[in-house]
Amino acid sequence: MSPLKFLPGIIVGQAATAALVVAAMNSAEDDHQAVLLAIALIIALMLALWFAALGEHIRKDALLAAKDEFARERERIIVSAEVDKRSMLEQTHQRIVAETRRAHSRANLKVGLALAGLAGIGALLLAIELVSFGLMTLSATGGLLAGYVIRARQDGVRRRLELREMKPGVMLEHKGKAGDKALPSKGSK
Repeated sequence: MSPLKFLPGIIVGQAATAALVVAAMNSAEDDHQAVLLAIALIIALMLALWFAALGEHIRKDALLAAKDEFARERERIIVSAEVDKRSMLEQTHQRIVAETRRAHSRANLKVGLALAGLAGIGALLLAIELVSFGLMTLSATGGLLAGYVIRARQDGVRRRLELREMKPGVMLEHKGKAGDKALPSKGSK
């Protein structure tokens, strides 16, 4: 708040007071002093209204400046929250992909060991001359292995397509809530 805004009103008030004092000294009559007193009250009332209007404008300017500052701070907080949300989603996506890979590798190891054991049993049965059981076991093992390889290929192709569609920086789609909005990718504005 600048005191210079009130300076013209103070100068006008002092000039009017000086003029009234000079007029009161030149006039000795009581009638003129009552008129001069009424003029002084009117001048004081006008100055009070003038200063009140100035104060109101200063208050409104300060309030507008505070609202602007709060709006900028709110915008900074919203942007920061969006950035944090996006980074959390990217981290979650990375963690899910890593856990899925780990689970698939464990499953592949278990299935490989089981198939190797089954092939070993088939070879053992052949070696001890149970040819029909050995051939049956080996052909079942081959069929299982072929089915597993085909399914693993299909899953790999599907997973590559999903990963290509769902790159980091792109919002994961929520299936279920209709009101959810997707975040824009890093390249879009």
